[in-house]
Amino acid sequence: MNLLRTTNLKFLLVLFISITPGIIIAQQIRNQLIDSAEIAKRSINYKKALLLYKEALVISQRGRNKTLIAQDFQNIGTTYMSLDEMDHSIENYLEGLSISEKIKGNDSLEFSILIDIAYFFMDFEEIKTAEKYLDRAKILADKNGLPSYYRSYYLELGILERRKKNYPAAIDLI
Repeated sequence: MNLLRTTNLKFLLVLFISITPGIIIAQQIRNQLIDSAEIAKRSINYKKALLLYKEALVISQRGRNKTLIAQDFQNIGTTYMSLDEMDHSIENYLEGLSISEKIKGNDSLEFSILIDIAYFFMDFEEIKTAEKYLDRAKILADKNGLPSYYRSYYLELGILERRKKNYPAAIDLI
């Protein structure tokens, strides 16, 4: 029995060692794609950025890394928004949010996507929907108590108040 257990452990070790380099190489390629996409976005080449983000998503999905998958959907959503393809934008944001909600211990990603979705709806003057997502972001800010969460939340809340033409409240949030 002990020999069988040792043989199984050796097999798993060999399997792990043979798979790990492939995973590391895939991660490096994904990181290069993300870096290239960021450069393309800064150069206002959103179509190129979108293609690169989608390639990164494929790698993330193959690796089954939910955090990276959610980040990729968020990046794709933001890029579609820059291309004024709003249906695709919200579709990707919501997919990223759905995945991020299932990840334990990574509230920062969920918070970031909630803020992006709130901003998305503010662009369309859908104030009630934007408030709903901002309220969810506030819950995460309160839960974590991080100053960076509160800064982002209150910045978006100020924008929301300005969109509601509630200028005194917007000024009070500055």
